[in-house]
Amino acid sequence: MGLKLVGGDTNNHFDEEELTRLFKILEHPLRRDVIRALHRNKSLGFTDLMKQLGVEKTGSLSFHLEALSPYLEQDERRRYSLSKEGEKAAKLLETSISTDVKPKTNPGNTQKIFFAIIALMIMALSLSSYLLHTKLLEIETEVELLGEKLENKEPLATEMEEETPDKGLEEKISSRELVDTTPPRVVATFPENGARDVDPSIREIWVKFSEPMLDKHWSWVTKGEGEFPETTGEPYYTENCTKNVLPVRLKPNTSYVISG
Repeated sequence: MGLKLVGGDTNNHFDEEELTRLFKILEHPLRRDVIRALHRNKSLGFTDLMKQLGVEKTGSLSFHLEALSPYLEQDERRRYSLSKEGEKAAKLLETSISTDVKPKTNPGNTQKIFFAIIALMIMALSLSSYLLHTKLLEIETEVELLGEKLENKEPLATEMEEETPDKGLEEKISSRELVDTTPPRVVATFPENGARDVDPSIREIWVKFSEPMLDKHWSWVTKGEGEFPETTGEPYYTENCTKNVLPVRLKPNTSYVISG
């Protein structure tokens, strides 16, 4: 405890040795409270002091009163009052501006707090590890489910790859995914246009176009200048719907005129 003094007359003066002893005695707050209580009330009995100071143990108060004996007096009724030195000490307490008391720390409490912090850190790390492990399990489960879905879709992909080109082209044409404003052209025929000495044993004649045609759509007609060949089956497309084939049975020495 440190006391800073302001003013004071010579009657209240303590020399350096007395101040040192006084500071040591008044270091405990209960002793300072005893000095103040007796200064206010002039005299108090032991029981009165216990009540005013809120002390429950008589031994504790007796110990501190014994330490304050240089500053106390007792009358015939054993009531306590301040001696001349005690009054000077009370004046000193009244004129004190500040008291510097360093808080006492309990090493045991500090150690307990330290271990409590360590325990909390361990708990936090354990919780983080648990949450991370749980998240990894969720990701692993999602990956497995995704793998199963992909495996189930593989046969579908194979079936799509095995679709005939003609059917795929027909779907594109019917859905208007292919937009073509240029009309198709005939790029080849068999037999060739105007051919003579055609082998009557051939069983198919065909027309090839410059671009794919719509499947199931064709037109084989005659202009009337010649005969139309005898057909042996329905026309059909090949070569990605660019070649239309007509099964026929030809007769020798016969002229055929066909248009589409």
